[in-house]
Amino acid sequence: MCVRAQPTVSLQVLQQVPIGTATDVQVDMLGNLYLLGSAGQVKKLGPSGDSLAVFGQAARSGALFSMDLSNPLRPLLFYKNYAQVLVLDRNLAPQFTLDLRRVGMQQPLAAAISFDNKVWVFDGLTGSIKKLDEKGSALLETPDLRLALNAALKPIRIFDQDKWLYLYDPELGLYQFDYFGNFKRKIPVQEWTDVLVAGNHVYGIKNGLLQRYSFATLLQEQPILPDVLKGCKVKLVPGKLLAFKDGMLSVYRAEY
Repeated sequence: MCVRAQPTVSLQVLQQVPIGTATDVQVDMLGNLYLLGSAGQVKKLGPSGDSLAVFGQAARSGALFSMDLSNPLRPLLFYKNYAQVLVLDRNLAPQFTLDLRRVGMQQPLAAAISFDNKVWVFDGLTGSIKKLDEKGSALLETPDLRLALNAALKPIRIFDQDKWLYLYDPELGLYQFDYFGNFKRKIPVQEWTDVLVAGNHVYGIKNGLLQRYSFATLLQEQPILPDVLKGCKVKLVPGKLLAFKDGMLSVYRAEY
């Protein structure tokens, strides 16, 4: 796969927000910020940085593995070590909890909210994608994808976007499926973080460098990040870039 350098990414500062000792930051499509504390607390801030809500029950379920904000009205928290999924409302009040082990899933590896507010889960024991309702009943289940794709899948992320379902395994790449679990294609992007699908491209960070893969040309490129981001932890979101360092978060409008 060809990799070539590209011009510097264009950034425009939208806001700067103090985040204290937060260990991670995410943003939803409405511009709300979510700060993850070292003890697992999730704090929601409005686009202007004002505090909106706090979720503080995380310690009961162990360390938070991932948070899906694709539907800002129903944030999903996934606690991999405890095999639990929590779905919250816009005020971070719990709506329902799925104890995945009680519904027969002993090794869930990734979870996300679906387009119709159900829950996608990848079951590492059966190698299948499952779609669950609020009670944990399976609405859909694929065959063992490890056999179908001849790959030892261990995805760290599953996400539902633009009428497609994606599995990301950093060792193997990004896999695209339709909503019935039918495989469409494998996208050869390995060892990326913050994988983002936007239009005809896939974006991510690898070894501190921005990566861009084109569906049209099948080429991988490396747009150059401005020097202002050196030493920052960078996260990619649709149309934006988050950079935080020393307790301060900068939100940029980004043209990749």
